[in-house]
Amino acid sequence: MINSSNALLIALLPYISNFAARLELPNPRPVTAAQVAVCLPQYAPEGRVAGFIMLTNGYRFWFKGGHVNMLTAPDASKDLQHAAGLLPEDGKVRLTKAQAITAARKVFSKLGYSDDMLGTEFEPNVELPETLDGHRIGPYKLTWPAANYTSDFDSVEIEIDAISGCPTHIFLLNRNLDRPEPPVNPRPACFESIENPRLPTTVTNDFEKRRIAQTLVPVLNDFLRRLIILG
Repeated sequence: MINSSNALLIALLPYISNFAARLELPNPRPVTAAQVAVCLPQYAPEGRVAGFIMLTNGYRFWFKGGHVNMLTAPDASKDLQHAAGLLPEDGKVRLTKAQAITAARKVFSKLGYSDDMLGTEFEPNVELPETLDGHRIGPYKLTWPAANYTSDFDSVEIEIDAISGCPTHIFLLNRNLDRPEPPVNPRPACFESIENPRLPTTVTNDFEKRRIAQTLVPVLNDFLRRLIILG
C-alpha cells in the first residue's frame, strides 16, 4: 500500500531527477528512491503540492508551483565552518564578477529558462565574496529584482562558488515559472491552506525526530549563513 510520503516521493522524483541532470550534479542518474535521505511534504497555500527532498549526497531540493524552485548544495554549509575558523583557506577567488554573472546565466539556460521568463535581461545586484581573517566564507550572491512586484521581492536568487563557478544555491521566485502540479494520491495531510495548518503538538517517534532534525539543521545553517554576523 502506498502511503502519503511514498506518494509524494513518487510524484516529485522525476522533477528532482530532471533538475539534477540538467545541472549535471554529482549523483547517479536518474535519481532514485535509494538516493533519498529525506522526503517531507510542506505547507502551501490553497492545498498546493509542495515538498522538500534531501539526497544522500547532501543536495537539497524544494518543490513548489509545479517545479523545483530551490536548490542548496552541500558545500554551502561549509561557510559557517569557514567563519568559525574550522577549515583552512581552500583557495583564492578565481572568478571575476562578470564571470560569476555569466556562470549564473549558464545555469538558467541549462534549466531551460530564458531571460524573459525569469526577468534576468538586466544586470543583477551582486554581493561579492566575503573574507574573514583571510578565509573565504561566501560565494558571489546574485539577485534579479522582479519587475512585476512593487515591493522588494526578487525574481531569482543564485549563489555562485567563487572558485569552481558552480551554483551552491538557487531560489526561483518568479511566478512565470509555475506549471501544472503532479497528482499525489493519497495526499499528505499538510497539503492544506497555510492559514490553517495541522501541526503535531508532540513528536515521540525516534525516527521522526531524526528525520525532522536532518531537515532542519541544513535549513538553519542556510539561514545563519545569511546573518550579518558573517559579514
